[in-house]
Amino acid sequence: MNLKLDQMLGMRPKIIILTIAAALIPLLIVVGLSIRMQQAVAETGRDELRQLAELNALQISRDVTSLCRSAHELLLGKLDSDLKVSRNILREAGPARLSAETAEFELIVESTGSSQRAVLPYLVLGGSKIVPEQSPDRPVPVVDAVRQLTGEQCTLCVRMNEAGDMLRVASTIVNAGRRISGTGVMAAGPDGKPNPIVAKVLAGQTCQEPNTLLGEMYIAAFDPIRHG
Repeated sequence: MNLKLDQMLGMRPKIIILTIAAALIPLLIVVGLSIRMQQAVAETGRDELRQLAELNALQISRDVTSLCRSAHELLLGKLDSDLKVSRNILREAGPARLSAETAEFELIVESTGSSQRAVLPYLVLGGSKIVPEQSPDRPVPVVDAVRQLTGEQCTLCVRMNEAGDMLRVASTIVNAGRRISGTGVMAAGPDGKPNPIVAKVLAGQTCQEPNTLLGEMYIAAFDPIRHG
């Protein structure tokens, strides 16, 4: 079949359009697939990074927990060793007893800041009468020796009453330039709940417990001393 020239010229733009379309369609498909693959790779990368971050955070948490546990165990071990030193110093000081002599003591209740007065016997260790001393410049038996040998704080208390309230009669802890001798450890808190540390000591138990004193947190060992 013979086509006229004008018909052939009229078909040329159509052929060109079809040719361009034939070339562009695969290109567009490739571009679309490429964008989709990039998005998939990016999403996969984000998921992997998030999982890696979560795993790292979990491992850091485990490491910190393990470190804290180890530090706590070392602290308790040091506390137990210091308690043994304290017992040896008390043993060398002599037997503990309450004197027949009594005196009026002023008790400062730390939790409320109120004061009470009580007539109590002196604590005697061997031949030394423990008089509540608030000056850090004047030596106090036993507690200062414990402080010197262990580097830790030491306090001696005397039971005040049937409820189990305790009076600190000697201490190396200093607040506002004064030893905290004369302050109290009450058997019950302001809310009326029993002090678990005092309860254990009254039951004759040695315990290691966290204790807040003057706004500072301590891990402390409490050991009952029986007189007689």
